[in-house]
Order: sequence, then structure tokens, then C-alpha cells
Amino acid sequence: MKQYVCSFSVQHLMSGLLWLFALTANELAAQPSIRSFTPTTTSPGTSVVITGIRFTGASAVSIGGTAAASFTVESDTQITAVVACNNVSGEIVVTTAAGTARLAGFTLTSASLLVTSFSPTSGPPGTVVTVVGRGMQCVNRVTIGGVAATQITTTLSNQSSMSFTVPNGAITGALTLTSPFGSASANDRFTVTVPAPSITGFSPTSGAPGAVITVTGMNLAGATSVSIGGVLANYTVNRDGTVSITIPANAPSGIISITTPGGTATSGRATLTVLPPPPTIASFSPTTASLGATITITGTDLSGASLVTIGGVPAASFTVISPTTITFVVPSRAGNGAITVTTPGGQATSRSVLIVNPASVRIAEEYGMRIFPHPASDAITLEYSLVTPAVVETEMVNLLGMTMFALPKIQQSKGIQRVSLNVQALPAGMYFVQVNIGGKRATVPLQIIR
Repeated sequence: MKQYVCSFSVQHLMSGLLWLFALTANELAAQPSIRSFTPTTTSPGTSVVITGIRFTGASAVSIGGTAAASFTVESDTQITAVVACNNVSGEIVVTTAAGTARLAGFTLTSASLLVTSFSPTSGPPGTVVTVVGRGMQCVNRVTIGGVAATQITTTLSNQSSMSFTVPNGAITGALTLTSPFGSASANDRFTVTVPAPSITGFSPTSGAPGAVITVTGMNLAGATSVSIGGVLANYTVNRDGTVSITIPANAPSGIISITTPGGTATSGRATLTVLPPPPTIASFSPTTASLGATITITGTDLSGASLVTIGGVPAASFTVISPTTITFVVPSRAGNGAITVTTPGGQATSRSVLIVNPASVRIAEEYGMRIFPHPASDAITLEYSLVTPAVVETEMVNLLGMTMFALPKIQQSKGIQRVSLNVQALPAGMYFVQVNIGGKRATVPLQIIR
């Protein structure tokens, strides 16, 4: 019995060993094998032809421990692989689903850098520069004056040239290329030029001296001078690249010019219309006058005046003596009010009031007329004293003589009278309270504040 068991075990053991040997032989027979490769010594970007067997379905090829740049399975017995810039000397390895084949003896020669020329030799940021030399296929860094370019274009199969884009912020200086095999600089410096400016528009398209015009365009940030119609103007370069220009006092209508280190830009056919400066009234005399009297106005930029009014009533006539002086005749319909002068540059109104009928002020004094509080903002009380009973009519007028509101006529008795007036709806400014007492007109000024 023991002899039978032993005989059975030996038989099965021998069968298992024979099966294992057969399986191993089959597996080994399916694995790829490298017989040779050529060339055995070369540089990045060149092709290496690998010969052997069972290459069909190859999934990877490495040279010196890192992946080849690319590879093509030409047949079951041949693979063509391209040497990458990061490959090193060592063995070539081919991997398939069945296994891995290795063969040592590959030598990588250095793709040493040499810059022989570049073109163009100058330009603004954004310029594409082509560099000619040796070892260009592996360049991975370019600097101009120490500033690194961000756009580099190389072709592994092109060892003699590459290109890059001049970066923003680049300065004139040495052109230096770097690859895994070292660095090289050009003999000549690259000159970074400032881009030319351009004007695309401005707003507003017209304005008086002192007005601010905003100019838009390209590359205006380095502005060194600005002019309007050939006259230099003060300006400010804004953070968004626009330029704010203050129209100078003596500027004519004309084109806008902006000069930068990159050149001069103009607004072309688009011209800025410079309006006359707005007039101002500093004073007038006399400050009280009767109808038909002559008043002299002093101020600035009064030339070209087209209208003079008193309390909104046009002057009977006026004469522009100089840019600072106008005389006019008080018209028959004029009442107390501010003087206004209109010119092509705008309109100016006097701060003080011309009293056309001084008697109305004296009449107010005779009646002891007063307003409180003064200045006022909401409601006021008008107080006066009547010597005899009278019919009274009260109205509020502005500096231009316009009636803002009026109270109905009322019969009042002798003695002190108090009338309440609501001025809450009126804008801030100077006004007149005019009271007609039995045919005699009294006037009291009122200032409303807000």
C-alpha cells in the first residue's frame, strides 16, 4: 500500500514539472527581444532604429531610463524612436504586453548651445524673434536683459532655429538661451523699443478752458507731452491707461497730440472744439439806479456778450467796452434783481442785486418792515406797522424778477401787522418780499438756506 502511494506521487510531480517548463518556455518565446539599434551615439531630436523580434503592440520605449520623445512600430521586427531632450546615455528598453526587452550601449551626445544670429534685432513687447544657431531644439528658457520670455517655440527635429516672443517688461540687454545642456548668449544685445501710441477717441468733444478731456487709446501710459491745437496742456496719465487733459486758457480748437517715448499720436480728423471761457461778474456800479440810468459791469471774459438782463428783463441797450467791462441802460420795465450777462461761453449772474427803485427800500424802512428769522429755511414772519388802514398785497420774487408765489389782497387795520409765509418749497438763494401797501411798493431782501 505504501509503495502504491509513493509511485502515484512521483508520477504527478513529474507531470507538473513538465507542464511548468512548457509554460515558461512559451512565455519566454512571446517576450520581445532587441538585437541591435542604430546609431548607437546621437543627440536629441534624431531617430534611432531598433531591430529585434516581437515588437508588435509595443506600449513604451525608453532611452537611458526616460521615455523617448516618440516612437513608431514599423513592423514586428523594427521600431523607430526619437531621442528626447531629457534622455541620457544608457540602455534602450521596449515594453509590450508580453514583457520587456533591454539592450545597453546607447550614448547621448550633448546638444550644446550656440547662438549665431537672431532677427529682428529690436522691437517692442510682443515681437516674435527667430534665433539661429546650434542646439536650438532643446531650448527651454530665453531671457532679454534678464527678463524671461513666456512664449517659446522649439521643434525637436530642428536643431538650428527656434523662436520666442518678447515679453512685457523686457528691457534692452543680452539675449540668453538655456537648455538642459547649458546656456549661450548672442554677441549682440536685443533692443526693446517702446510701442507707438495711438488715440482712439476723446470725451467730451468740446469744452471751455479749464475743462477736463479724457483721451482713450493704446500705449499712452508713458506720455511726456500733450497739446491741443499746438498749445501745450497739463495732463494726468490714469491707471486705466487713459489721459486726462485740462484745456489751457489760450488753446484754439484743433487736434489733440500725445507724445510718448514710442512716438506721437494725434486725434487725426477728430478735433476738439474749444469753447470761449464762461463769463464772470465781479461787481457793478452804481448798485442803486433809476430807470434809464447807465450801469457799469466789471468781470472777466465778457467779450461777445449777446444779452444783458436785470431781474430777467433785457437791458434797453448795452456796450461791450472790453473783455472785462460792459455798460448797459436800465430798461423801463426793470425791477430789483440780479444782473445776468450771456456770452458764447455761458452765462454769469451777479451775486448782489441792483436796486432799480431805491424808493421801495425807503418805503420798507418807513413801515418798519422786517423779516424773521433771517436767513430762513422753512417759515418766516413778515412784520410791519400801518399808520392808517390799507389794502395790502404780498408776493415773493426771485433775482430774475419772477414771482414765486403771491398772497391775496387783504384789508388790514392800523397798527403792527404780522404775516406768515411758508418758503419751504423754494430753493436756496436770494429772494425779495415785495409788499404793495395802498399803492406804495416796499421791498425787503430774503436769503433762503438749505
